[in-house]
Amino acid sequence: MVIWDIQTGALINNIPVESNRNAVLVVNQRTIALLGQNSFCIYDGLTGTRLCDGKLPPSRRVRFGAHWTHGDSLRFAMSSETDGELVIGIYELQPASSPPLVVVNSFPAPLHHGGFCFSPIALHACFSTLDEVVILNLRDSKVLFQSKVFQQYPFSLPRFSPDGRFFAFKARGRVIIVLENTSAGYVTHSVLKPRLEFELFSFSPFGTSIMSRGPQGTQLLDYSTRRSAPSPAKIGSDNQYGDHLVTYSHDGTRIITARKGGRVATVFDTLSGTPQRSVDTNLEILGLGIVGDTIYITDAHELVRWDLEACGTVQGARGAGRVTVNLAPHIRADIVAHAAFSRDCSQIAFATDHTVFLYDVRAQGIVSQHREDRNIMAILFCPDGCHLYVTTSFCGMFESHLVKLKTGEDRCLVNPTWSMDRILRSPHGYGVRSGSEWVEDSGGNKVLWLPPSWRMDPIWEARWDGNFLALVDSKHPVPIIIEFQPRSLLSLTRSTDT
Repeated sequence: MVIWDIQTGALINNIPVESNRNAVLVVNQRTIALLGQNSFCIYDGLTGTRLCDGKLPPSRRVRFGAHWTHGDSLRFAMSSETDGELVIGIYELQPASSPPLVVVNSFPAPLHHGGFCFSPIALHACFSTLDEVVILNLRDSKVLFQSKVFQQYPFSLPRFSPDGRFFAFKARGRVIIVLENTSAGYVTHSVLKPRLEFELFSFSPFGTSIMSRGPQGTQLLDYSTRRSAPSPAKIGSDNQYGDHLVTYSHDGTRIITARKGGRVATVFDTLSGTPQRSVDTNLEILGLGIVGDTIYITDAHELVRWDLEACGTVQGARGAGRVTVNLAPHIRADIVAHAAFSRDCSQIAFATDHTVFLYDVRAQGIVSQHREDRNIMAILFCPDGCHLYVTTSFCGMFESHLVKLKTGEDRCLVNPTWSMDRILRSPHGYGVRSGSEWVEDSGGNKVLWLPPSWRMDPIWEARWDGNFLALVDSKHPVPIIIEFQPRSLLSLTRSTDT
């Protein structure tokens, strides 16, 4: 354990400690406590002297949720399982007392897995996984908030503010969602989207701002201003924070949109300008496709087909056909992060963090796979139906390339007839670069100016399909869809209305 003076940067002490200590808690400016799964140690940070040590109560699956000072002592919250039951205990460390560890209070709670955090002011506890957040009132074990939220990988623990008024968690779309603790329950207060990629975040000591940290740097975010956002009840029924998914019919007369991880799909008729919404797909949507009058939707567990009437409305809220997607034994469906349909919807590409799987709809099985060394951020079928556009990320740097998944082979081939410039442009040569304020034609001439809020960084937030350009970043309440006319520099903007 290394200790520095944060004002001068001078090294104060270097204390050898046991490797199983996984939590560092500062009692005051001199006293430091180290917690492990079954024991604790308290040191004098200036001299390196071990003041005392001891054992924690015997239990399984120990998780530390919070720590705070109480006079000259340190208190911390710990969740653990004993005899198959979950107990959340509040403990106090008193280095000068005997024994140094005192149980202040304990609360039985319903069994929950995942990360654990705790608010000592509100006596609320949170348990979170990659796809669910649950907040409990420990006084009566009542569930105050529970939602499928699809947190962004890499996973970051949610946080309570120091005063217990706010709660924040990381969600897909690279956003931080801030909820306010009110008498009516937890309600959405604001949605923050840091401009830099981030992995971790925390509230400031006085709860006035949030600091996000990642490979690209550190940002200080102001969440004090309430921003319009849906109520928590809508988070469970339709994910309001995922990037937009957009697909088009072959003739361009119909556009289908949905939020990634949401349950609502919208059919937009480009001829009449009339949007029609399916009430409930009963899927947490990962991919969309359309062939003729049939919409295809998948969540990696199931593939559902909807038939459209001539007027563009959706027949049957539950879909005309529902087929189980069989990804076993290659992959668990619950760890799939991305999905993309081929043009004829005969194949689906599913991607985890590092592997792309090609699924054949007719054969109902995986026919090929390809592994990436870097984290996969986006996948998209090329118009030829044979190649995939794959974007990966490593330490904040993005890389895109084209791959061909050959049936029966666990490798990819790059087709030299395709270029990245072609996939990022319309057939008539219109294109846009990452972060650019202009759409340009094939000669580099500026065609359409993009307002600051429309500009894309990274580039996968822009999706070309034929003459349509869709801006799909989650910060937009609806996807922004622009159609470029082939014989004119005039563009027509259409936005779906959800």
